[in-house]
Amino acid sequence: MSMDLQLVMSTEDARKALQELKKENDGMQTEIEKLKQVKLFYQKQKEHLLSRHSQLKTYIDDRQHNITQARQKTADEVTKRFDQLYPLVEDIYYKKLLLLELKEQLYLAQTQQEEKEILQVLQATDLRLAVDSKETRKDADNPIPAWYHYMTYFIKENTRISRQKGDKSSCLLGNAVFYNVKFKLDPILATEVLSFSTRHRGICVFICIQSNRMSSGQSPFLLTSDLPLPELHSKGQTYLESRRNPVDFVMEVIWKDIEDHLLPCM
Repeated sequence: MSMDLQLVMSTEDARKALQELKKENDGMQTEIEKLKQVKLFYQKQKEHLLSRHSQLKTYIDDRQHNITQARQKTADEVTKRFDQLYPLVEDIYYKKLLLLELKEQLYLAQTQQEEKEILQVLQATDLRLAVDSKETRKDADNPIPAWYHYMTYFIKENTRISRQKGDKSSCLLGNAVFYNVKFKLDPILATEVLSFSTRHRGICVFICIQSNRMSSGQSPFLLTSDLPLPELHSKGQTYLESRRNPVDFVMEVIWKDIEDHLLPCM
C-alpha cells in the first residue's frame, strides 16, 4: 500500500511538473513568433542587399569601362581636368562604402556588448538555483535535464535584462545563444531529448541532443543538427560528460563551427 501511494504521488508530481513546463512554453510562444517575424524581415533585407551588391558591381564595372573609353577620346586639357575631378568623386564613393562598413561594425559591437552584459549578470547570479532543482537531482547521472533548466533560466534572465533596458529590438536581432528550447522525456525508452535553436551572425541552426542509455558500448549522447557542424557530436560528448555549461558549448563549439564551416560558404 505504501509503494502504491508513493507511485501515485510521483505520478502527480510529474504531471504538475509537465503542466508547469507547458505553461512556461505557452508563455514564450508570442516571443518566438516575434523572433520568426524579425528573422523573416532580415532574411528579406539580406536578399535585397545581395541583389543591390550585384547591381552595384555591374554598374562599377560598366562605369570603369566607360571611363577608359572616355579618356581615350578626350583632348589633353579635358583629360587633365577629368583627372583632377575623378579622384574627388572616387573618394566620396569609397567614403560612403566605409560609412556602411562602420555602421555594420557598430551594430556587431553593440550586439557583442549586450551578450557580455547578459553573461556578467548570469555569472553574478547563482545559476545553481536552476541546475540544483529537484528535477535535476533526480537525474544526477544525466546532464541533459540540467542543461534544459540552465537554458530556460538563461532565456528568462535575458528577457528580464532587455525589458529593464527598454531595448526590445537588440535582443531579438542580434546573436541568440538559445531560443525555442524544448525538453521531452520518454519513460518507456528511458531517453531524454533536448532541442533548441541558436543564431550567430545571421545563421540559425537547430540542435537536438538525445540520451543513448539503451545502446551499450556507444556514445552516451546523440547530437544532431539541421546544418553540417563537424565538431558538434564529438565535442558535445565531452562538454556533456564533463558537465560544462551549455553557454560555453554553444559559443565555443557551435558558433565556431558556423564561423569556420558555414560562413565561408555564404
